[in-house]
Amino acid sequence: MDVSEFEKYLSSQFNTLYSFAYNLIPDELQASQVCIDAISTLLLEDADIIDDFQNGRKEDLEIRIKLNRYAYNLCQKRENQLPPLMKGDNPHNKFYELDLQKRAIISLRENSAFSIEEIEKIIDKRNYEIINEFELAKNQIETQGALIL
Repeated sequence: MDVSEFEKYLSSQFNTLYSFAYNLIPDELQASQVCIDAISTLLLEDADIIDDFQNGRKEDLEIRIKLNRYAYNLCQKRENQLPPLMKGDNPHNKFYELDLQKRAIISLRENSAFSIEEIEKIIDKRNYEIINEFELAKNQIETQGALIL
């Protein structure tokens, strides 16, 4: 595999990563920038990633976990720099009333189909904490009638 094939691989991951970032920060420009920064961070922090991926030393799942972890960390830092999230009667807005961590856990579990163990690596919380937050978030959404994006 050459660099262009790895670029194609990263491009194939962009829409899923963007969806995750947008669920955390519902702003198109910010979500796009988070994705670009997450990919840049991946390439900077793991200089051998292209060769490792080519030689089978880096698996797709491992790269997806890293990309989502970088995106999550970037969203955490940027959340306080942005104006308040959407409010109102729209059912989607109830989802955004959840805190960033709960939105991340729900998005990773429901939209990206990550296991609890994989979410553990992304969110940097213990298994039982993730399960607890996931259940609390689901209950909060169900009682408020929110839609999961």
